[in-house]
Amino acid sequence: MTTKREVIRRPASLPQRMYEIHTLFHQFLNELQSRSPAIELPGYWIPNIDIYETNAAVVLEIEVPGITPKDFDFTIDGDLIRIKGEKRQEIQEEGSSFRRLERRYGMFERILRLPAEVSEHKVGAIYQDGILKITLPKKASEEQLF
Repeated sequence: MTTKREVIRRPASLPQRMYEIHTLFHQFLNELQSRSPAIELPGYWIPNIDIYETNAAVVLEIEVPGITPKDFDFTIDGDLIRIKGEKRQEIQEEGSSFRRLERRYGMFERILRLPAEVSEHKVGAIYQDGILKITLPKKASEEQLF
């Protein structure tokens, strides 16, 4: 007596190879890390920051509309920069209530590793059109001194 064998095909959406649990966990962590700037707590927000490097300096451009320069503070410690600030909510008229509140208010703090050693002297900061631009001159290397 012969039995007929049926071919069972996997749907195309299923992975064709088995993943090990640590691979899936690493994929999850990478996805979480890529989305972390979107995770915000009430009374705390995270501004977007671009960092680029020129021959002479490291430049940070921080997107912080509605904040005055006196609301910022930054410190440099080795190859780390700590940027702090606060965006204050305007006082609303008495008797009014919000129907929708999408803008973020509150404190922020970012600690970033700089791509090069910078000098803490002659740091430049310009605030224009909602962008805080911090220019950090690079430290002179040993080769440049001789």
